[in-house]
Formats: sequence, C-alpha cells, structure tokens
Amino acid sequence: MMQIRTLASGVSERALKRFFLSGFLRKLLPLGLIGYLIGIFWTVPQSFPEKRTEIFKRAARTLRRTGESVYLSPEGERVTTGEIGHFNKGAFHLATDLRLPIVPFFIAVPRKADPGKGLNARAGTVHVYVKPAIDTSDWKLEDLTANKERIRGMFIGWNKEHRS
Repeated sequence: MMQIRTLASGVSERALKRFFLSGFLRKLLPLGLIGYLIGIFWTVPQSFPEKRTEIFKRAARTLRRTGESVYLSPEGERVTTGEIGHFNKGAFHLATDLRLPIVPFFIAVPRKADPGKGLNARAGTVHVYVKPAIDTSDWKLEDLTANKERIRGMFIGWNKEHRS
C-alpha cells in the first residue's frame, strides 16, 4: 500500500484521504454506497487502459484541487502467494504528475490469518510498517518504469525483512 500525500497544514488528517478501489466492489452493498459518499476513485480492469488513464487523470485533477491524499495499492489486486506482485503504473503516473511524496507502508498479514482472495480472515496479529516518505518532486515521466521498479524493489526487501 502507498499513500500519495499532500502536505496540508491546519486541516484534519481525517478529511484529507481518498482511496482507489476496484469498480467490482461497487456491487457490494453498502460498500458501493459508502464509497460514492466518501469519494472513492473506482478503477476498471487493466484490460481497459484508456478508461484507467482517464480515471487517474480525473483523480489527479481532484487531488490537486482538493489537497487530499490518496491510498492505493500499486499491485492493484490482492496477491495471495506471500510474494510482492507486479506493480501497475497508475500510482507512479499520479505521483509523477502531482509531484507529491509517496508514503509507503507495508502490511504484514500472517499466512494463518490471511483470507487470501476470500473474506474469511482468521485471528492473528497484523503488523503495519510505515516507511519514510519518498520524494517525487524531481520525477520525470521518462523515468516512470525505473521509479516503479525501484519502489517495488523496496517492497520486496521489506517483504523479506518482515515476513521472515
């Protein structure tokens, strides 16, 4: 998970957050209704690249206008193998466009508690590791793939460190 974070002062942190979620989840009531009320950015599958591009462009305009932060998973899906999955480019396009810091956080869910792709979580202790902010103010679009892979490499390292 990552947060692309605004540096607003004097504003409640609670009021400054948005999320990206799969459009599939809109079908799950009351999640769909709540999502619309709190301003979720609903995504479409990777097989619709033009629509995804528009969603991220609209998100950039919204975030620039409102000063809100956004949480998203660069993997774009739940990966159940215990490994770090492929990173999509959307989060990195957004960070490059907004020139705002990325605050990565690694969530270590014990295998015995992990519901996989289901909803049946079992008891266990989940650890959340908030990592230092990554400055994106000098990122360029031509470096997008390199930046994406560098950040993914960090997550792979944290996965090895925190799951062992």
